[in-house]
Amino acid sequence: MKLSWYRVELDTSGEVVSVCQATQAHDDRLVFYVRSRSEAAATTAARKRFANMGRPPLPPEKRQSKLLSVRFTEAERATLEERAQHSGQSLSNWARSMLLEPIALAPAPPAQPPSTADVLSEVRRAWEEAPNNAAFTRWLHDAMSRRGAA
Repeated sequence: MKLSWYRVELDTSGEVVSVCQATQAHDDRLVFYVRSRSEAAATTAARKRFANMGRPPLPPEKRQSKLLSVRFTEAERATLEERAQHSGQSLSNWARSMLLEPIALAPAPPAQPPSTADVLSEVRRAWEEAPNNAAFTRWLHDAMSRRGAA
């Protein structure tokens, strides 16, 4: 691991006088680099120029800042990692897609369930329109099946 330290000397007005950089070499020796005033100023200016580089922040609705923590056994974790690796994704991205895919494919729940009064008025209308009890029973069975209650 390569480590670096910087020592910057400033004059009384805040101008950079010199920069001393110490770097740990591969054989654990410390190597010192001393830069002149102009090199030090250029280094400082470059550091300031590149300080704000990077990806611009995402809008709030696209930020993935909420965490979901789940515990697994070692065997379960190994299985999940294997599946993620097989799909060519990181474990986190793979698990996220596995959790959200069924939600994306499922039909949206109704905005508001029908009220009891609405259901009863529909049943009364069907009873009045049915020519006989068997037709009403069929209609009721079909209606309940559509709502998932049968």
